Amino acid sequence: MLKTTIGMLMIAVWSVALFADDTCKLSPNLFEKRASLVAKLDSQISSKKTDNANASGADIQGEIKNLDREYYRFMRVVSDDVARKNIVQLNSCCSQNEADPVGLLVCRFALYRTKQMATERFVQQFPTSGPSRAALWTLDEIANVDQSPESLPSLFKPVGPVTSYITELFRLVAKGNSSALRKYLDLYPSADGAYAELMEDQTEHLFLEHPNVVLQHWTEIKDNRVVRDLQESMSSDQKRRITTQSQKYCSVYVEPCKELHALLK
Repeated sequence: MLKTTIGMLMIAVWSVALFADDTCKLSPNLFEKRASLVAKLDSQISSKKTDNANASGADIQGEIKNLDREYYRFMRVVSDDVARKNIVQLNSCCSQNEADPVGLLVCRFALYRTKQMATERFVQQFPTSGPSRAALWTLDEIANVDQSPESLPSLFKPVGPVTSYITELFRLVAKGNSSALRKYLDLYPSADGAYAELMEDQTEHLFLEHPNVVLQHWTEIKDNRVVRDLQESMSSDQKRRITTQSQKYCSVYVEPCKELHALLK
């Protein structure tokens, strides 16, 4: 009887492991296939070809969506593991997909949220260049592949994966984390559309509410595009507020204060 019970338990464990492997493992070269299809679609759109090309473009979009659905299933599995605090399964799932840029980003955020990744490592590995940055900008499209608000994986609710990633980095910037600031400034020029607006709004908040952080890191900030953008976008009232708020730190950061106030005139 004992042997039978143990045998049944072993079969159950083996079945769970097998199911987890099938669910977790992303297809090889999935990101490269997606990038190739996106490049092909962009080329067709920019060349403004005939109706036949339009039909072909629809086919390509369908192929991209199929790849995104595979990524989406993976997002949901990881997200569910986080929600259920199933850390063993989460680690097992993530270890199988370390070569995939999208899978890697989803897992890094999950590991960070479950306190299995230290802040320093999260910042160090933040995607600001190469394939990892390209993967970051695709995450929202993948998470919303079915165009349904309730389908957004819980790990990234309520704002979606890209905004979740950027906002977490900014939270560390506002705390004065120098490494996070450098990563944020590296990412800033590549943001466009809604993400550019998000980062500009966050930077305005940094200048208005955390002028001490700005002055402390003025050498890194002053030559970044973010300063030029803020000069153009901020109102006179906002500039006056920053000048007033920063005044209390001018005895410590004398030269940065002078330069900041000169830019705000």
